Amino acid sequence: MINVLDKNSGWGFLPLALLMAACGTDPAGPATTSRVKADPSAFFAGELPAYARDLDGTSQSTLLVLRAIRRADPCGLVPKDDLAKSAPPLVKTAPADTLDSCKLSFADDGAGESFEVGLVPDADRSPGEEYFEVDGQAVYQGRSGDLATCSFFFDSGLAKYPGAPRDVPDAKIQVRAYRHDNPCGLANSVTTAIVKAKPISIPLRAVSEKILDQDPCAVVADEEKAKLDFADTTAYRCGLVSVPDERSLWAEFRRLPEKAVAPFQTSKEGDVPVWTDPAATPLAQVLAAVAPPPPKGAAPGKRLPATPAAKPKAPTGPRCTAYVKASEPGQDPAASPAPGAPQPAANEAEPVYVVVSGQIDCAQAKHLAGEAARRVSQ
Repeated sequence: MINVLDKNSGWGFLPLALLMAACGTDPAGPATTSRVKADPSAFFAGELPAYARDLDGTSQSTLLVLRAIRRADPCGLVPKDDLAKSAPPLVKTAPADTLDSCKLSFADDGAGESFEVGLVPDADRSPGEEYFEVDGQAVYQGRSGDLATCSFFFDSGLAKYPGAPRDVPDAKIQVRAYRHDNPCGLANSVTTAIVKAKPISIPLRAVSEKILDQDPCAVVADEEKAKLDFADTTAYRCGLVSVPDERSLWAEFRRLPEKAVAPFQTSKEGDVPVWTDPAATPLAQVLAAVAPPPPKGAAPGKRLPATPAAKPKAPTGPRCTAYVKASEPGQDPAASPAPGAPQPAANEAEPVYVVVSGQIDCAQAKHLAGEAARRVSQ
């Protein structure tokens, strides 16, 4: 039996069958294109999955906001025409590998640099809560311990949409830059452009892959008691903590290059191919191993010093990561090049994987990932 604990209340006991039955597409989930005027009522339409019914009101409200974020088109927030004329000019936009944000590419991007725009349920403000205003909109700077990373965020206005919960903060539009030179300068410019050109209504995502409208918590089945960890839960990631032993585990939908999982052991969970990594290598390290080298003759990036991070405690008990392919690669119509830029190649869209990891053994990781992939495909 699954037990889901929200952050403020007691246990809600959920039979495994109920949880697994909740794994279909979100009720009333939109399949409209961001190129047409969005219906504001579509973002919060429909009931929550069965697993959420025993949670308290605040937890249910958080899940409603996360579902609304999955229904939004983050690339539709970007004023491409304006930024294509800026300095440095925007080259193209495309859905990010994390699925819940839009990746922006600029003409002067260096190796390893990235820039993303997306919606988040809330954001961690910098010390002192510094902010500036653009056309009357308060914009806050995000907290960061790395001098090469800078982010800004502001209220999205989703809280004013029909059906939106009133007991949780408004979702934020977040602009995040990782650049070797002056990340806050470009992040500030893009944020200002987004605020000035902010659409009357947030655009709906064009759902080209079924998994984009799925709740990761609804496709995670653990045959022991667990609590939902909201601190580790985002639109496409679900964090859980088992009880009473308090082992952490998570499930995530993420776009990955096929060569990233190729080195791992391959087996099957039923009829579903599964790749398992008994070392539970962090995703950032997995991706770094297959990242393309910088072009010949490219100047090395002048990385600013990062704040030293605390040394993590050595994990105890078994650890494993399982990967299951949930969708095949293909051109995502939400990807949109800036005016005059070449169309992105169809093979730029990598497959989406269900990734299950944490303080669990590989047999359990395989089972959870396989079950999740089957439910996603139904």
